[in-house]
Amino acid sequence: MTATTTTRHPGSLAARGVPHTAPPRSSSTATVGAPWGGVDAASVGVWAQLRRVGAIVRHVTGFLVRSRLLRVTRATEHEVLQREGQWIRESATALGGTFVKLAQQASIRRDVLPEAYCDALDGLQDAVAPMSFDTVQEILERQWGRPLASVVRTINPEPIGSASVGCVYRAELCDGTDVAVKVRRPGIAASFALDLSVMERLLRMMQLLGAPTLGLSVAMIEELRQVLQEELDFRSELRYQDLFRRAFRHWKAVRITSPRGYYDLSGAEVMVSEYVRGVSLKELLVRLRTEGEPYRQQLTSLGIDPGNIARRLVRGLHFQVHECPFFHADPHPGNIVVQPGGQLVFIDFGACGVMPERDRHLLMEMNQRFFEGDVVGMVQCVTGIMEPLPRIDTNALTAALEREWWRGYYGIISRHAEWHERTSFRLWTVLMVTLRQFDIPLPSRMLKLVRATLLYDTVAAQLDPDINVFREFLKFTKAAAKRRRRAIRTAAFRQLALGPDDAVVDRTYQVGRVARRMLYRAEKFLNEPDIRLDASIDFVVGVLREFWTLGITMFATATSLWLVSYSWRRYLYLYDRDSYRAGERLIDLPVRLAREMAEGEPHAFVAACALAIGTWWMLTNLLGIAERLRRLFRQQNVTQE
Repeated sequence: MTATTTTRHPGSLAARGVPHTAPPRSSSTATVGAPWGGVDAASVGVWAQLRRVGAIVRHVTGFLVRSRLLRVTRATEHEVLQREGQWIRESATALGGTFVKLAQQASIRRDVLPEAYCDALDGLQDAVAPMSFDTVQEILERQWGRPLASVVRTINPEPIGSASVGCVYRAELCDGTDVAVKVRRPGIAASFALDLSVMERLLRMMQLLGAPTLGLSVAMIEELRQVLQEELDFRSELRYQDLFRRAFRHWKAVRITSPRGYYDLSGAEVMVSEYVRGVSLKELLVRLRTEGEPYRQQLTSLGIDPGNIARRLVRGLHFQVHECPFFHADPHPGNIVVQPGGQLVFIDFGACGVMPERDRHLLMEMNQRFFEGDVVGMVQCVTGIMEPLPRIDTNALTAALEREWWRGYYGIISRHAEWHERTSFRLWTVLMVTLRQFDIPLPSRMLKLVRATLLYDTVAAQLDPDINVFREFLKFTKAAAKRRRRAIRTAAFRQLALGPDDAVVDRTYQVGRVARRMLYRAEKFLNEPDIRLDASIDFVVGVLREFWTLGITMFATATSLWLVSYSWRRYLYLYDRDSYRAGERLIDLPVRLAREMAEGEPHAFVAACALAIGTWWMLTNLLGIAERLRRLFRQQNVTQE
């Protein structure tokens, strides 16, 4: 079961007559770290720019006119959005390149775009005609600085993958190693820069004229610019691929890896890595859905268990988020290869994400709250990741999220739910829709994580409809605890057997230095002549005694007021039922007493005298306490002087 068969194509190097003179190394090497490799939109010819601008303006204008005419009809809002989504998809496909990437990026932005748009753009493929092999050969020889025949024995001129960024070819090195060679299209950086510049100017013009912007924003274009820059940086992609491979060596049981890269043959325009044999997970899902049990038995004979793959995919995501320095942000089934025996090989690291330590802790806490049935706590964790929030009604936001997340929670724990209800799809989709309603953009790092989580969970649920993604998180945490326990035990045995290593010696020396400084400061503090512990203790005791007296006084005063209030209510109940039923308040007592005293009622004079005595007693106690505290502080100051 292989993705492609090993063949020698007739268009090999000998047949094509590859020249054996090494071309000079190009001096126009892309500047490392510069946006778009040191090129911009101005590097494209003037007529090419005008043609591109004309094509973009034609599609945008046509969409706006058709959209306005459609809204004049009696079509419902949902029908209008569906038609507009299909038109956007057709325009993006026709324009290609950057606009396909923009449509793919927009398909997951349910936090800012209507759901009908996202549904229409979902699954849009970036398929472009391959480059001519003469161009590929020129780029490879310029990158390697020597003839093609001195590096590879054969190379298939028909690419195994062709996209807007570049093409991937299968080749065989001179030592017999099968490799995949990814070649960047010439001029693609300038083309991306031109498209993004035109899109940004058109968007600003549409905003100025008040035309509908389809939910797009300058921030989304800037986000797309960052994504495209990452995909064009082959050095960064190869580095991510190597780090991913090294990280998963620490958890061999999950059997996830990535191809080995060849740094000496890779550069700004070319990336060479190990050729991976196996079946694409995308093909595996399609055949499972169409062929059913016969294909499942065929997989079993090859040592591949779809349910086991589903569980390892979910645990692998948690390992990337919580223990790796980054995570694969585009793990769609086409980027995962399943090998005989069940090992998973991830490819295409052009899009990766990084989560700060604070966000990792919040995600860990959110998953743990799920097992406690604390959906409110889960919402608090996810809103904490998005902080700082704009000036909105946070209570309304959390209430809307809690209402929908409870429904998603019930679907996950239900034994009779559909496969898509047993994933976190509803939780994250509701989050993005709710954020769009409150006009809150999702942070870029969180958007990448949500996209990756949705892909992992959806693929896992298709492989195993009974999977519980949150239960797999619990198993991941147990495995992580075992790995940490094993690492601590191994380190302890090594220290005991071979003695402390350099890191332990350095850390012990640092602890000793800190301990000496603490002892010095403590000794200096205790030897200060101005420090008198007996006076300090007397001061603290005096303050506590005064506060105790104050508390007793306040309690007595409150008790007196309660007794007065109770007596007043009893008096009304016995002698003035009408006022009692009317709910006359205690605050009305002074007015009533004054009126009854004016009328010459004896009980009014008695009640007024009682209130005056109680108030005078309370104020006298408070003034006395304040005076004692003042004297106590004065005495403390004199003692220290």
